[in-house]
Amino acid sequence: MVTNDPQPFFPDGEPFHIAGVHSAELILKGKNRPFFEKILMKNLRLAISRLGGISEVQQTMGKFLLPLAPGTALDDYRHMLSRIPGVETFFFAHRLPHDLAQLKTFLRRLAAGMDKVPFAIRTRRSYKPFPMNSVEINRELGAVLVAEGWPVDLNRPQRAFHVDVLKDSLLLYSDLFRGCGGLPVGSSGKVVSLLSGGIDSPVAARLLYNRGCRVTYVHYHNQTMDACGVRNKIHRIVAFLQAYQPPSRLYMVPFQHLQKAIVSFCPARERMILYRRVMFRIAQRVADKEDALGFVTGDSIGQVASQTLENLRTIYSVARLPVFTPLIGMNKQQVVDLARHYGTYDISILPYSDCCTFMLARRPETHGRVERMREVEENIDLETLEQEAFHDAEIITF
Repeated sequence: MVTNDPQPFFPDGEPFHIAGVHSAELILKGKNRPFFEKILMKNLRLAISRLGGISEVQQTMGKFLLPLAPGTALDDYRHMLSRIPGVETFFFAHRLPHDLAQLKTFLRRLAAGMDKVPFAIRTRRSYKPFPMNSVEINRELGAVLVAEGWPVDLNRPQRAFHVDVLKDSLLLYSDLFRGCGGLPVGSSGKVVSLLSGGIDSPVAARLLYNRGCRVTYVHYHNQTMDACGVRNKIHRIVAFLQAYQPPSRLYMVPFQHLQKAIVSFCPARERMILYRRVMFRIAQRVADKEDALGFVTGDSIGQVASQTLENLRTIYSVARLPVFTPLIGMNKQQVVDLARHYGTYDISILPYSDCCTFMLARRPETHGRVERMREVEENIDLETLEQEAFHDAEIITF
């Protein structure tokens, strides 16, 4: 039984020894499975080291085992494991030797602190030489709890006790928690996120994590607008997202000079389209430097004026790499719900000055044309300004 219960049963008297991780999608990878599992193991070790825990991860019998140090804060581990791409389910387990009598005694002592609700025993005998099969183990352990007054319900138990028979030990656990699934970060290449600081783009980046992509971030800022506040907010967003992937970089690109040039030659109605075309061309330079294979944005069709189909076509036409838009068919409430789920919402709603709103018309263009934007761009030496902005970008490693 998989639970998302915020109050899991963590017994005080019987400390857990192991956190166990199952991966589901990786099982379907055939001969490529070891490649994905190696990356997931690396990411688990990195995440544990960030918690200050023991980073020795053991892979055995289709699962990953993470040793827990005495006094481990289980809530910290639970929060971490629920957010690492590639983790389908996880559990906290007691580790015992291959001794059924000892397992029975331990189960009886463990169950004494629980409510006597309908239960089931679920045994998985990964280590086949163990002298008893799964049905026999279930029967022996079930008899222990029945003798203590526990009712049996094999179909819909309120509490399931899981036993994993490994080569060197037995694992006993009850609560099985849901992870975010997907593919481990680093298994699908690298993308560049155009990070605005709003609600949408962090969610889009997070969704690309779940498909195994490493993300490099680019943020464009107007140095005359609350520079410290903008910097702090973007740093917080990236630091939060970075908890779920290996080290990456944030490019803080100054946009002030480009905006002044665009304002001088571009009608107010079309400035947002031109701003974003310039941003993609600078992001292309970042992608070339980072060996990225695509871009990710938080665009959603029709959500704002710059995201009509015509405008998106005109903006994306300058990109030399694929543009991934995982939110493209979502409405705002769906995106907000995802932001809350992933934990980025509270940071994203902090006030900040968005450089994209600088000197725009009250009724911006919604039917942008590629040919028209090329005509406007001929009046400005954008290539020089874009190169300067890229050269002056502050690069921060997380």
